Amino acid sequence: MFYENFVTFSTYAEDQSYASCPFHEDKTPSFTVKMDTEEWYCHSCGRGGKEVEFIMEYFDVPKDTARYAWKVFQKKGELPFPTQQLVDKYRQQLKERQREIDVLKGFGITDEI
Repeated sequence: MFYENFVTFSTYAEDQSYASCPFHEDKTPSFTVKMDTEEWYCHSCGRGGKEVEFIMEYFDVPKDTARYAWKVFQKKGELPFPTQQLVDKYRQQLKERQREIDVLKGFGITDEI
């Protein structure tokens, strides 16, 4: 199931799976997925939808980007977003390039960002 890439389900009922919601602090599992429709809903924060809406919320991307990502996932089994490992690699490479850092600072991008 697609959602297992992002949440760990703790309870399974006959037609629903339950997990802690990835969009807010959750002490008890309030995130549910209906097994027959793959629709998700959080009974705590009220968010819900299908895979595209989940991608929009999880990655904070617009709907057209989420649709594209879902199509890629259906074909390749992975989303077209960089992994944390890749982000860390590029961050380290950037730290070693003072000239590029100076250009970014000229645009108002700080070391914190």
